[in-house]
Amino acid sequence: MVKYDRRTGARQLRPAGNGQLPSEAVFVQAQDATDEDAGYLLTVVSDLNTDSSRLLVLDASDLTVPPVATVHLPRRVPAMIHGSWIPDSAF
Repeated sequence: MVKYDRRTGARQLRPAGNGQLPSEAVFVQAQDATDEDAGYLLTVVSDLNTDSSRLLVLDASDLTVPPVATVHLPRRVPAMIHGSWIPDSAF
């Protein structure tokens, strides 16, 4: 995963690792957020070495820090899954 800062041109890299296949990340805005990147990135990472998957909850403002949370899934999620986030307030 790569995060680009369009103002400064800086970038942050989050390597997936050997045999790790991250899906498209979905941005979830933090409650009462005022900054553009105040929130979380959700991505499902498939581990091709162990035939398993996990959901990573990442701090969208800094990809270099450890995940906020990791949810180990009961089976591998197929590659290239797409998702979207719809807050409860939309209903």
